[in-house]
Amino acid sequence: MTVHVADSAQVNEKKEAAISLVESKGGGLFGEETSFNGDARATITLKLPPAEFRSVLSGLGKLGEVRDQQVKTDDVTQQVVDLDARITAAEHGLDRMRGLLDKTSNLVDVANLEADVNRREVEVEQLRGQQQSLSQRVDLSTIVLTVTADAAVAGTAVPPAPASTAGSTPAPLPGFGDGLQGGWKVFTNVGTVVLAALGACLPFVPFVIVGGVAWRLTRRRRVGPARPAPDPT
Repeated sequence: MTVHVADSAQVNEKKEAAISLVESKGGGLFGEETSFNGDARATITLKLPPAEFRSVLSGLGKLGEVRDQQVKTDDVTQQVVDLDARITAAEHGLDRMRGLLDKTSNLVDVANLEADVNRREVEVEQLRGQQQSLSQRVDLSTIVLTVTADAAVAGTAVPPAPASTAGSTPAPLPGFGDGLQGGWKVFTNVGTVVLAALGACLPFVPFVIVGGVAWRLTRRRRVGPARPAPDPT
């Protein structure tokens, strides 16, 4: 069942009311998931005696606007019969292995039989756990209730009141101190940018120096040594 309420505050309120209603009928809460991100939503799993199912379902429908409801019945008769037969067979096999373990004296056989007994004991316990879970399904009815509220209604923001300008004093004009402070901020910002640029260029200085030296050496080799001027006589 899905029930829609007016706002997010009612989501938690109606959820608690549903739990109280089921507990008053001999049932209880078996699971819960609540979220207020976006649309407010609370989903709870309730279990109660089958005789109280219809009355509780009607009471839950009065918590808000019913948006969705589905009722179904599962026939677990064959599952109960099969599970009972498996438990009986497993218990007989366990008793037989215990009898063999009591009679044997061979150490190897004792070790093998003890391992088999342990495995069969675990199997019997697992089957009994399934039987208990299936018994709860037969003895109790389950209701999964979801309570929702729209995000637009749940989180409506109140706009801030506009600032009043009547009788307000105009802001004073900036003076020498304000100009000095502003100039100092500009100076520090420019200095920071310049230092950052120098820091970025510093790793390339060795490469520039090596390149300049190599270029000068190459140029000298191409030009060659200077020739002496001819004697005018």
